Amino acid sequence: MVPFQDTQTWIKSLNYTVDDDWRPWNVNNQVAGYTRSYSNKMTYATVKV
Repeated sequence: MVPFQDTQTWIKSLNYTVDDDWRPWNVNNQVAGYTRSYSNKMTYATVKV
């Protein structure tokens, strides 16, 4: 696993525009994590453990 703060810092350094800010994604009606989408068609997803 990579600490999410380091990944977010790296993504920020790429200077992509945020197209869709943080929103939850669900599995079995429970929040499983969060996603954020960027202008280059990349989506960053977190997974709750």
